[in-house]
Amino acid sequence: MAAPHSWATKAKATMPPHYYSGFLEKRNAWEKEYKKYWAGLRGLGLYFYNTSRDAQHVEKIDLADFLSLADDNPPRTAAAWPAEGARLNLKTRSQEVKLKMESLESREIWKGFILTVVEMKVPSTLSLLPGHFCMLSEALEKEKERRSKADVRVEKPLPDCFFKVSRTEAEVLLEKNENCGNMLLRPGGDGKSVSVTTRLKANGMVSIKHYKINQTDGEYIIDVEEPYRCSSLAKVVEFFVNSSKRILVPLSLDESYAMTLEIMETDKESGETALVAPHLPGILPRPPRAGAPAEGKNFSSPKCLLPPPPFQPPLPARTAKPEHVYEAEDVPDQTYVNDEDVAEMRQSKPFKEFKPIPASPTPSKSPCGPSPRKTGQTLSSRLAMSLPRSFSTGMTEELERKLQERRATLQED
Repeated sequence: MAAPHSWATKAKATMPPHYYSGFLEKRNAWEKEYKKYWAGLRGLGLYFYNTSRDAQHVEKIDLADFLSLADDNPPRTAAAWPAEGARLNLKTRSQEVKLKMESLESREIWKGFILTVVEMKVPSTLSLLPGHFCMLSEALEKEKERRSKADVRVEKPLPDCFFKVSRTEAEVLLEKNENCGNMLLRPGGDGKSVSVTTRLKANGMVSIKHYKINQTDGEYIIDVEEPYRCSSLAKVVEFFVNSSKRILVPLSLDESYAMTLEIMETDKESGETALVAPHLPGILPRPPRAGAPAEGKNFSSPKCLLPPPPFQPPLPARTAKPEHVYEAEDVPDQTYVNDEDVAEMRQSKPFKEFKPIPASPTPSKSPCGPSPRKTGQTLSSRLAMSLPRSFSTGMTEELERKLQERRATLQED
């Protein structure tokens, strides 16, 4: 006989525990009609479900931004209660919601639980039975325990990308350090939650977004279209990095190095020691890194190698000439007089002073025509100037005659 087949049953999702739960009708400011939900209060959150069997809520009101809770237009007569019902007007920093209950007792119970978790005390001005006040006291103890656990978790090391800055400061910090990351964590605006700020830049367009991270029952819930629960802030960072396919990079600033040079100096008069910036005469060249070529040289291509400059010996130092030193005069050039004439002149009588024949004015040269022919007078004047100075006096008539003959011979040539 075959054994009966056992069908494996799938585990059913269970609704998380609440301090109080029940039916509520809710209407937002932009809605005209109320919508009925199954609601539950847990911590500082009022969760709304489609049915009492759902484990995932569809809407949530964050009571951390609580402002006020008051009755909304109570009816003047008891006959109007069944038609209009009991209503509450709940205001937070971000929204205003109208809640509708089936009875006055239900309204007082919901009011009592909401005020207990917000004010951390049991209200005494409500029209409730003693059993209801006991339920409020139990909810208060659970909320104290939850908050004490949350405080312990806050003391854990925070991620390196967590900065205690505001929303505007976070945007400026990411803009100035865009090469160091594009995502950071910061405290939430309510002082109890955590926010994530991202800054993406592509094709000249910049996109800045902020995400809210709620803390509930020891977990971090990323408040997106499909809420995601994380056990720590490090898991929150990991979620954003992996979900963006590593396009988001946590901001990392290296603050372990000083950006200014400071030295300690002691005042001789007061004896106080303080850090001061020294006066730098100039910027020193940066030393080359180990294994890197020296600055100004490139060894990647042989074309960049230049031959060394040729060696130039030092020039001798110039010495100043003495003032009273006279240079020797140039030796006069040889004249047209031959050796025989000179010998004859030495044996003759003392010379007379030679008076050269005045030369005729030299005609001007034409830039185009040929140069003029040399005349006898011009040659005689040149010949007279070429004679030694010792012959300028005491020349005899004989020598003068020979010179005239010499001139005639030169003119015939």
